Amino acid sequence: MEIQFALTPEDFFEANVFAMRNTTLPLKLGYWFFRFAFFLGLPIGVLCFCSSAIPALHRYTGSLVTVGALAVVYWFVGFRFKGRVKKAFSAQKLDAELTVTLNEPGYRAIRVDGGGEGRINWELFDKWGETKDIFVLFPNLRTVVTIPKRALTPDQQTELRAMLAAHIPSK
Repeated sequence: MEIQFALTPEDFFEANVFAMRNTTLPLKLGYWFFRFAFFLGLPIGVLCFCSSAIPALHRYTGSLVTVGALAVVYWFVGFRFKGRVKKAFSAQKLDAELTVTLNEPGYRAIRVDGGGEGRINWELFDKWGETKDIFVLFPNLRTVVTIPKRALTPDQQTELRAMLAAHIPSK
């Protein structure tokens, strides 16, 4: 199967979010902790700022401030992550047109402008997954290979799923 596409910043961001949510346990625990702190901390933070009007909340002000601060940190980290991913996309010049070939030996990508070529055998992939818009292949825990679904017909998507399932453990 041969596919030609150019990766967009949105594809790259979606792949990185998918990778973050589907990676090792320590990162997952940190992600869910900050998510919990944000959704709990936001309403508690509002209560904290209003606690001067509610005398019963005075003794909980320290805890409320801490949880509210965690919510602000989570909010800030989300913005930093998106900015860092955009910066990485630009720095790595990932917007080039690619011709990707998927066959029995594995994955092969060639930049149309002649800027480079890469090959990865199926045995080197740890797992794969997909979202609404992309397929994500993991050659290791820190690297992702993204294939946007917009570059594939529905029949090619079905063929790709079958090929990936035959060669790589899923999700």
